[in-house]
Amino acid sequence: MPRRTLLAGAIGSVLEWYDFSVFGAFTVVLAHVFFPGSDQVTAVLATFAVFGVGFLARPLGAIIFGAYGDRIGRRRALILTVLLMAGPTTMMAILPTPASIGIWATILLIALRFVQGLSAGGEVAGAYTFLSEQARPGHYARTINWSGWVTYVGIALGAAVAAAITGLLPTNAVMSWGWRLAFALNLVLLVIAFVLRRGLSETPEFERLQAEGGTAGNPVREAFRDVRREMAKGFLTSSLASVAIYFITAFMPAFLAMEQMLTLPQALCVTLFDIGVIIVFCFISAHLADRRGARRVALWGAGLMLILGLPFWWLATHHETGLVLIGQAGLAAMLGLFYTPQVTIINRSFPTRLRYVGHSISHNFCSAIFGGTAALLATYLLKATGNVLAPIAGVLVVAALAFVACWMYPRRFAGEVEDSR
Repeated sequence: MPRRTLLAGAIGSVLEWYDFSVFGAFTVVLAHVFFPGSDQVTAVLATFAVFGVGFLARPLGAIIFGAYGDRIGRRRALILTVLLMAGPTTMMAILPTPASIGIWATILLIALRFVQGLSAGGEVAGAYTFLSEQARPGHYARTINWSGWVTYVGIALGAAVAAAITGLLPTNAVMSWGWRLAFALNLVLLVIAFVLRRGLSETPEFERLQAEGGTAGNPVREAFRDVRREMAKGFLTSSLASVAIYFITAFMPAFLAMEQMLTLPQALCVTLFDIGVIIVFCFISAHLADRRGARRVALWGAGLMLILGLPFWWLATHHETGLVLIGQAGLAAMLGLFYTPQVTIINRSFPTRLRYVGHSISHNFCSAIFGGTAALLATYLLKATGNVLAPIAGVLVVAALAFVACWMYPRRFAGEVEDSR
Protein backbone atom coordinates (compact mmCIF):
# COMPACT_ATOMS: atom_id res chain seq x y z
CA MET A 1 0.00 0.00 0.00
CA PRO A 2 1.36 3.49 -0.86
CA ARG A 3 2.82 5.22 2.17
CA ARG A 4 0.87 8.37 1.27
CA THR A 5 -2.40 6.44 1.62
CA LEU A 6 -1.34 5.02 4.98
CA LEU A 7 -0.25 8.42 6.27
CA ALA A 8 -3.38 10.16 4.97
CA GLY A 9 -5.57 7.64 6.76
CA ALA A 10 -3.63 7.91 9.98
CA ILE A 11 -2.84 11.64 10.18
CA GLY A 12 -6.18 12.49 11.79
CA SER A 13 -5.26 10.39 14.80
CA VAL A 14 -2.11 12.50 15.23
CA LEU A 15 -4.20 15.67 15.21
CA GLU A 16 -6.79 14.37 17.64
CA TRP A 17 -4.37 12.94 20.15
CA TYR A 18 -1.97 15.86 19.97
CA ASP A 19 -4.83 18.01 21.24
CA PHE A 20 -5.79 15.61 24.02
CA SER A 21 -2.15 15.14 25.01
CA VAL A 22 -1.47 18.87 25.25
CA PHE A 23 -4.63 19.43 27.26
CA GLY A 24 -3.72 16.57 29.59
CA ALA A 25 -0.10 17.66 29.93
CA PHE A 26 -1.11 21.22 30.85
CA THR A 27 -3.91 20.13 33.20
CA VAL A 28 -2.20 21.62 36.25
CA VAL A 29 -1.46 24.85 34.36
CA LEU A 30 -4.99 25.15 32.91
CA ALA A 31 -6.44 24.45 36.36
CA HIS A 32 -4.51 27.44 37.72
CA VAL A 33 -5.46 29.69 34.77
CA PHE A 34 -9.18 28.87 34.43
CA PHE A 35 -10.09 27.99 38.02
CA PRO A 36 -8.19 30.50 40.16
CA GLY A 37 -8.97 30.61 43.85
CA SER A 38 -9.63 26.87 44.21
CA ASP A 39 -7.31 24.43 45.95
CA GLN A 40 -5.13 22.47 43.55
CA VAL A 41 -6.97 19.13 43.64
CA THR A 42 -10.38 20.79 43.21
CA ALA A 43 -9.11 22.89 40.30
CA VAL A 44 -7.62 19.82 38.64
CA LEU A 45 -10.92 17.98 39.11
CA ALA A 46 -12.74 20.86 37.42
CA THR A 47 -10.26 20.87 34.55
CA PHE A 48 -10.64 17.13 34.03
CA ALA A 49 -14.42 17.69 34.00
CA VAL A 50 -13.96 20.18 31.14
CA PHE A 51 -11.67 17.63 29.47
CA GLY A 52 -14.54 15.15 29.68
CA VAL A 53 -17.00 17.51 27.95
CA GLY A 54 -15.41 16.68 24.61
CA PHE A 55 -16.36 13.07 25.13
CA LEU A 56 -20.03 13.94 25.56
CA ALA A 57 -20.04 15.19 21.96
CA ARG A 58 -18.41 12.05 20.58
CA PRO A 59 -21.57 9.92 20.30
CA LEU A 60 -23.28 12.69 18.33
CA GLY A 61 -20.24 12.97 16.06
CA ALA A 62 -20.21 9.19 15.65
CA ILE A 63 -23.83 9.20 14.48
CA ILE A 64 -23.41 12.17 12.11
CA PHE A 65 -20.11 11.23 10.49
CA GLY A 66 -20.68 7.47 10.71
CA ALA A 67 -23.91 7.76 8.73
CA TYR A 68 -22.26 10.15 6.27
CA GLY A 69 -19.29 7.82 5.78
CA ASP A 70 -21.47 4.77 5.13
CA ARG A 71 -23.75 6.62 2.69
CA ILE A 72 -21.44 9.05 0.87
CA GLY A 73 -17.97 7.62 1.41
CA ARG A 74 -15.03 7.30 3.78
CA ARG A 75 -12.84 9.84 1.94
CA ARG A 76 -15.25 12.79 2.18
CA ALA A 77 -16.05 12.08 5.83
CA LEU A 78 -12.37 12.04 6.78
CA ILE A 79 -11.68 15.37 5.05
CA LEU A 80 -14.54 16.97 6.99
CA THR A 81 -13.49 15.54 10.35
CA VAL A 82 -9.88 16.69 10.09
CA LEU A 83 -10.94 20.25 9.26
CA LEU A 84 -13.45 20.44 12.08
CA MET A 85 -11.06 18.83 14.55
CA ALA A 86 -8.13 21.21 14.23
CA GLY A 87 -10.04 24.49 14.49
CA PRO A 88 -10.90 24.32 18.23
CA THR A 89 -7.36 23.29 19.15
CA THR A 90 -5.88 26.26 17.28
CA MET A 91 -8.43 28.63 18.84
CA MET A 92 -7.27 27.53 22.30
CA ALA A 93 -4.11 29.55 21.59
CA ILE A 94 -6.08 32.82 21.63
CA LEU A 95 -8.69 31.93 24.24
CA PRO A 96 -9.24 34.73 26.82
CA THR A 97 -8.87 33.88 30.50
CA PRO A 98 -11.24 34.53 33.44
CA ALA A 99 -9.02 37.44 34.42
CA SER A 100 -10.19 39.31 31.29
CA ILE A 101 -13.76 38.12 30.57
CA GLY A 102 -14.77 36.24 33.71
CA ILE A 103 -16.98 33.14 33.51
CA TRP A 104 -17.24 33.45 29.72
CA ALA A 105 -13.68 32.16 29.43
CA THR A 106 -14.69 28.85 31.01
CA ILE A 107 -17.84 28.69 28.83
CA LEU A 108 -15.75 29.21 25.68
CA LEU A 109 -13.30 26.55 26.84
CA ILE A 110 -16.17 24.08 27.28
CA ALA A 111 -17.59 24.99 23.83
CA LEU A 112 -14.24 24.36 22.13
CA ARG A 113 -13.92 20.99 23.84
CA PHE A 114 -17.43 20.08 22.66
CA VAL A 115 -16.70 20.89 19.00
CA GLN A 116 -13.39 19.04 19.16
CA GLY A 117 -15.17 16.00 20.56
CA LEU A 118 -17.82 16.17 17.83
CA SER A 119 -15.21 15.87 15.09
CA ALA A 120 -13.21 13.25 16.98
CA GLY A 121 -16.37 11.14 17.14
CA GLY A 122 -16.24 10.73 13.37
CA GLU A 123 -12.47 10.54 12.97
CA VAL A 124 -11.29 7.53 14.95
CA ALA A 125 -13.47 4.74 13.57
CA GLY A 126 -13.42 6.42 10.16
CA ALA A 127 -9.64 6.16 9.98
CA TYR A 128 -9.72 2.53 11.11
CA THR A 129 -12.39 1.74 8.53
CA PHE A 130 -10.50 3.47 5.73
CA LEU A 131 -7.30 1.58 6.47
CA SER A 132 -8.91 -1.82 7.08
CA GLU A 133 -10.70 -1.59 3.73
CA GLN A 134 -7.39 -0.92 2.00
CA ALA A 135 -5.73 -3.98 3.56
CA ARG A 136 -5.16 -7.40 2.03
CA PRO A 137 -6.62 -10.42 3.87
CA GLY A 138 -4.17 -11.54 6.53
CA HIS A 139 -2.78 -8.02 6.96
CA TYR A 140 -5.69 -6.28 8.67
CA ALA A 141 -4.03 -5.73 12.05
CA ARG A 142 -0.74 -4.49 10.57
CA THR A 143 -2.57 -2.03 8.31
CA ILE A 144 -4.97 -0.81 10.99
CA ASN A 145 -1.97 -0.43 13.30
CA TRP A 146 -0.90 2.62 11.30
CA SER A 147 -3.79 4.54 12.78
CA GLY A 148 -3.08 2.91 16.12
CA TRP A 149 0.60 3.64 16.60
CA VAL A 150 0.44 7.17 15.16
CA THR A 151 -2.15 7.85 17.85
CA TYR A 152 0.75 7.69 20.25
CA VAL A 153 2.89 9.82 17.96
CA GLY A 154 0.30 12.55 18.47
CA ILE A 155 0.40 11.96 22.22
CA ALA A 156 4.20 11.99 22.16
CA LEU A 157 4.30 15.22 20.16
CA GLY A 158 1.97 16.86 22.64
CA ALA A 159 3.96 15.62 25.62
CA ALA A 160 7.27 16.60 24.01
CA VAL A 161 6.07 20.10 23.20
CA ALA A 162 4.70 20.48 26.73
CA ALA A 163 7.93 19.17 28.24
CA ALA A 164 9.99 21.62 26.16
CA ILE A 165 7.79 24.59 27.05
CA THR A 166 7.66 23.81 30.78
CA GLY A 167 11.36 22.95 30.85
CA LEU A 168 12.70 25.96 28.91
CA LEU A 169 10.38 28.74 30.08
CA PRO A 170 10.14 30.12 33.62
CA THR A 171 7.00 29.12 35.52
CA ASN A 172 5.35 32.55 35.31
CA ALA A 173 5.81 32.58 31.52
CA VAL A 174 4.27 29.11 31.20
CA MET A 175 1.29 30.18 33.28
CA SER A 176 0.70 33.42 31.37
CA TRP A 177 1.37 32.58 27.71
CA GLY A 178 3.64 29.54 27.29
CA TRP A 179 0.79 27.01 27.31
CA ARG A 180 -0.75 28.78 24.32
CA LEU A 181 2.23 27.92 22.10
CA ALA A 182 1.47 24.20 22.33
CA PHE A 183 -2.06 24.70 21.00
CA ALA A 184 -0.92 27.13 18.26
CA LEU A 185 1.49 24.54 16.82
CA ASN A 186 -1.51 22.37 15.91
CA LEU A 187 -1.99 24.57 12.84
CA VAL A 188 1.08 22.95 11.23
CA LEU A 189 -0.45 19.49 11.63
CA LEU A 190 -3.73 20.72 10.15
CA VAL A 191 -2.04 21.89 6.93
CA ILE A 192 -0.19 18.58 6.55
CA ALA A 193 -3.34 16.55 7.18
CA PHE A 194 -5.45 18.51 4.70
CA VAL A 195 -2.85 18.22 1.92
CA LEU A 196 -2.54 14.46 2.44
CA ARG A 197 -6.27 13.76 2.61
CA ARG A 198 -7.25 15.97 -0.31
CA GLY A 199 -5.56 13.49 -2.66
CA LEU A 200 -7.14 10.34 -1.21
CA SER A 201 -9.05 7.78 -3.28
CA GLU A 202 -12.09 5.94 -1.98
CA THR A 203 -11.56 2.46 -0.54
CA PRO A 204 -11.99 -0.51 -2.94
CA GLU A 205 -14.51 -2.20 -0.62
CA PHE A 206 -16.77 0.85 -0.51
CA GLU A 207 -16.47 1.50 -4.25
CA ARG A 208 -17.50 -2.09 -4.92
CA LEU A 209 -20.44 -1.72 -2.52
CA GLN A 210 -21.58 1.46 -4.29
CA ALA A 211 -21.30 -0.19 -7.70
CA GLU A 212 -23.52 -3.02 -6.50
CA GLY A 213 -26.05 -0.59 -5.00
CA GLY A 214 -25.56 -2.07 -1.54
CA THR A 215 -24.97 1.07 0.54
CA ALA A 216 -27.22 1.57 3.55
CA GLY A 217 -30.20 3.89 3.12
CA ASN A 218 -30.38 4.79 6.80
CA PRO A 219 -27.11 3.56 8.37
CA VAL A 220 -27.96 4.44 11.98
CA ARG A 221 -31.35 2.72 11.97
CA GLU A 222 -29.98 -0.29 10.11
CA ALA A 223 -27.04 -0.57 12.48
CA PHE A 224 -29.29 -0.78 15.54
CA ARG A 225 -31.48 -3.26 13.69
CA ASP A 226 -28.85 -5.53 12.12
CA VAL A 227 -25.58 -5.27 14.08
CA ARG A 228 -26.57 -4.27 17.60
CA ARG A 229 -24.81 -7.33 19.08
CA GLU A 230 -21.58 -6.35 17.35
CA MET A 231 -21.95 -2.78 18.64
CA ALA A 232 -22.53 -4.03 22.19
CA LYS A 233 -19.43 -6.23 22.05
CA GLY A 234 -17.43 -3.38 20.51
CA PHE A 235 -18.57 -1.06 23.28
CA LEU A 236 -17.33 -3.40 26.02
CA THR A 237 -14.14 -4.35 24.16
CA SER A 238 -13.20 -0.67 23.72
CA SER A 239 -13.58 0.08 27.42
CA LEU A 240 -10.09 -0.99 28.49
CA ALA A 241 -8.28 1.00 25.80
CA SER A 242 -10.49 4.05 26.41
CA VAL A 243 -9.69 4.12 30.12
CA ALA A 244 -6.03 3.03 30.01
CA ILE A 245 -4.98 5.61 27.40
CA TYR A 246 -6.20 8.56 29.46
CA PHE A 247 -5.09 7.01 32.72
CA ILE A 248 -1.51 6.77 31.47
CA THR A 249 -1.24 9.92 29.37
CA ALA A 250 -3.55 12.40 31.15
CA PHE A 251 -3.92 11.32 34.77
CA MET A 252 -0.39 10.04 35.41
CA PRO A 253 1.53 13.28 34.64
CA ALA A 254 -0.89 15.26 36.83
CA PHE A 255 -0.68 12.61 39.57
CA LEU A 256 3.13 12.59 39.65
CA ALA A 257 3.20 16.38 39.77
CA MET A 258 0.46 16.69 42.44
CA GLU A 259 2.10 14.06 44.66
CA GLN A 260 5.47 15.78 44.12
CA MET A 261 7.08 12.53 43.03
CA LEU A 262 8.46 14.31 39.97
CA THR A 263 8.43 17.83 38.56
CA LEU A 264 5.99 18.43 35.70
CA PRO A 265 8.74 18.36 33.01
CA GLN A 266 10.07 15.09 34.50
CA ALA A 267 6.57 13.60 34.61
CA LEU A 268 6.07 14.49 30.94
CA CYS A 269 9.38 12.85 30.06
CA VAL A 270 8.20 9.68 31.82
CA THR A 271 5.02 9.88 29.74
CA LEU A 272 7.14 10.06 26.58
CA PHE A 273 8.95 6.92 27.71
CA ASP A 274 5.60 5.18 28.28
CA ILE A 275 4.42 6.15 24.80
CA GLY A 276 7.55 4.63 23.30
CA VAL A 277 6.77 1.37 25.09
CA ILE A 278 3.16 1.44 23.84
CA ILE A 279 4.27 1.98 20.23
CA VAL A 280 6.71 -0.93 20.37
CA PHE A 281 4.04 -3.26 21.71
CA CYS A 282 1.49 -2.01 19.15
CA PHE A 283 3.79 -3.29 16.40
CA ILE A 284 4.43 -6.55 18.24
CA SER A 285 0.73 -7.15 18.84
CA ALA A 286 -0.20 -6.27 15.23
CA HIS A 287 2.15 -8.93 13.88
CA LEU A 288 0.97 -11.44 16.48
CA ALA A 289 -2.67 -10.67 15.67
CA ASP A 290 -2.21 -11.37 11.96
CA ARG A 291 -0.34 -14.60 12.72
CA ARG A 292 -2.05 -15.97 15.82
CA GLY A 293 -5.45 -14.27 15.68
CA ALA A 294 -6.58 -10.83 16.86
CA ARG A 295 -9.03 -12.27 19.39
CA ARG A 296 -6.36 -14.36 21.10
CA VAL A 297 -3.86 -11.50 21.39
CA ALA A 298 -6.55 -9.12 22.68
CA LEU A 299 -7.39 -11.67 25.38
CA TRP A 300 -3.72 -11.81 26.37
CA GLY A 301 -3.58 -8.02 26.76
CA ALA A 302 -6.81 -7.73 28.78
CA GLY A 303 -5.94 -10.75 30.95
CA LEU A 304 -2.47 -9.46 31.78
CA MET A 305 -3.85 -6.03 32.68
CA LEU A 306 -6.39 -7.64 34.99
CA ILE A 307 -3.72 -9.72 36.75
CA LEU A 308 -0.71 -7.38 36.75
CA GLY A 309 -2.35 -3.94 36.72
CA LEU A 310 -2.30 -3.49 40.50
CA PRO A 311 1.33 -4.68 41.03
CA PHE A 312 2.63 -2.37 38.29
CA TRP A 313 0.60 0.56 39.64
CA TRP A 314 2.01 -0.11 43.11
CA LEU A 315 5.50 0.28 41.65
CA ALA A 316 4.49 3.45 39.79
CA THR A 317 3.35 5.16 43.02
CA HIS A 318 6.78 5.07 44.67
CA HIS A 319 8.94 8.16 45.02
CA GLU A 320 11.86 6.39 43.37
CA THR A 321 12.21 7.24 39.66
CA GLY A 322 13.35 3.76 38.66
CA LEU A 323 10.30 2.11 40.20
CA VAL A 324 7.99 4.71 38.62
CA LEU A 325 9.49 3.90 35.20
CA ILE A 326 9.09 0.15 35.69
CA GLY A 327 5.52 0.46 36.90
CA GLN A 328 4.40 2.75 34.11
CA ALA A 329 6.27 0.75 31.47
CA GLY A 330 4.41 -2.38 32.58
CA LEU A 331 1.02 -0.68 32.25
CA ALA A 332 2.03 0.79 28.89
CA ALA A 333 3.20 -2.57 27.54
CA MET A 334 -0.10 -4.25 28.39
CA LEU A 335 -2.06 -1.43 26.75
CA GLY A 336 0.07 -1.73 23.60
CA LEU A 337 -0.45 -5.48 23.51
CA PHE A 338 -4.23 -5.01 23.69
CA TYR A 339 -4.77 -1.92 21.56
CA THR A 340 -4.37 -2.96 17.90
CA PRO A 341 -5.95 -6.45 18.18
CA GLN A 342 -9.09 -5.09 19.86
CA VAL A 343 -9.53 -2.44 17.16
CA THR A 344 -9.10 -5.12 14.48
CA ILE A 345 -11.73 -7.50 15.83
CA ILE A 346 -14.21 -4.67 16.40
CA ASN A 347 -13.82 -3.11 12.95
CA ARG A 348 -13.82 -6.32 10.94
CA SER A 349 -16.83 -7.73 12.77
CA PHE A 350 -19.06 -5.24 10.89
CA PRO A 351 -20.21 -5.63 7.26
CA THR A 352 -18.90 -2.99 4.85
CA ARG A 353 -22.25 -1.19 4.49
CA LEU A 354 -22.42 -0.51 8.27
CA ARG A 355 -18.75 -0.63 9.26
CA TYR A 356 -18.15 3.11 9.70
CA VAL A 357 -21.29 3.84 11.72
CA GLY A 358 -21.19 0.58 13.69
CA HIS A 359 -17.61 1.01 14.82
CA SER A 360 -18.10 4.74 15.43
CA ILE A 361 -21.11 4.25 17.69
CA SER A 362 -19.62 1.41 19.73
CA HIS A 363 -16.26 3.15 20.16
CA ASN A 364 -17.51 6.66 20.88
CA PHE A 365 -20.30 5.78 23.28
CA CYS A 366 -17.65 3.82 25.16
CA SER A 367 -15.24 6.79 25.05
CA ALA A 368 -17.94 9.12 26.34
CA ILE A 369 -18.75 6.89 29.32
CA PHE A 370 -15.36 5.40 30.15
CA GLY A 371 -12.64 7.48 28.48
CA GLY A 372 -14.06 10.89 29.30
CA THR A 373 -14.36 10.06 32.99
CA ALA A 374 -11.12 8.07 33.40
CA ALA A 375 -8.88 10.88 34.61
CA LEU A 376 -11.72 12.49 36.58
CA LEU A 377 -12.63 9.24 38.34
CA ALA A 378 -9.00 8.43 39.13
CA THR A 379 -8.50 11.89 40.65
CA TYR A 380 -11.74 11.60 42.63
CA LEU A 381 -10.77 8.17 44.01
CA LEU A 382 -7.41 9.57 45.05
CA LYS A 383 -9.00 12.52 46.86
CA ALA A 384 -11.89 10.54 48.42
CA THR A 385 -9.81 7.66 49.77
CA GLY A 386 -6.41 9.24 50.31
CA ASN A 387 -4.98 5.94 49.05
CA VAL A 388 -2.57 6.16 46.12
CA LEU A 389 -3.57 2.65 45.01
CA ALA A 390 -7.25 3.57 44.58
CA PRO A 391 -7.02 5.17 41.08
CA ILE A 392 -6.16 1.84 39.41
CA ALA A 393 -9.56 0.37 40.40
CA GLY A 394 -11.32 1.69 37.32
CA VAL A 395 -8.69 0.19 35.00
CA LEU A 396 -9.09 -3.23 36.60
CA VAL A 397 -12.89 -3.15 36.28
CA VAL A 398 -12.82 -2.36 32.55
CA ALA A 399 -10.06 -4.93 32.01
CA ALA A 400 -12.48 -7.58 33.27
CA LEU A 401 -15.28 -6.23 31.02
CA ALA A 402 -13.00 -6.18 27.97
CA PHE A 403 -11.77 -9.72 28.62
CA VAL A 404 -15.33 -11.06 28.73
CA ALA A 405 -16.27 -9.11 25.57
CA CYS A 406 -13.25 -10.40 23.62
CA TRP A 407 -14.13 -13.94 24.70
CA MET A 408 -17.56 -13.52 23.06
CA TYR A 409 -16.08 -13.10 19.57
CA PRO A 410 -15.79 -16.27 17.43
CA ARG A 411 -12.81 -18.43 18.38
CA ARG A 412 -11.62 -18.57 14.79
CA PHE A 413 -12.14 -14.92 13.99
CA ALA A 414 -11.06 -14.56 10.35
CA GLY A 415 -10.95 -10.78 10.30
CA GLU A 416 -13.80 -10.30 7.85
CA VAL A 417 -17.53 -10.96 7.58
CA GLU A 418 -19.92 -11.48 4.68
CA ASP A 419 -21.27 -8.21 3.30
CA SER A 420 -24.57 -9.87 2.43
CA ARG A 421 -25.63 -9.93 6.10
